[in-house]
Amino acid sequence: MTTTTRDTRTATQAYQENMTAIEETLKKLQAGLKKHRREQAKDPRSYAYAGDLSYVADLVQQAARFINGEDE
Repeated sequence: MTTTTRDTRTATQAYQENMTAIEETLKKLQAGLKKHRREQAKDPRSYAYAGDLSYVADLVQQAARFINGEDE
């Protein structure tokens, strides 16, 4: 989220900027997951990659619960 000391954006502008930032971040996440999958394939016995995805899954699930108004 972009913040300034004096925000002159409308609520709709702020919403759209944040939506765009989220959409760009999701694209980066998808690209990172593809790279991570390729790296894991080089060392399939390592549980480190599984641990990485467990951590990321927790973060993504937390965001999904928040945006959908679900309790934990």
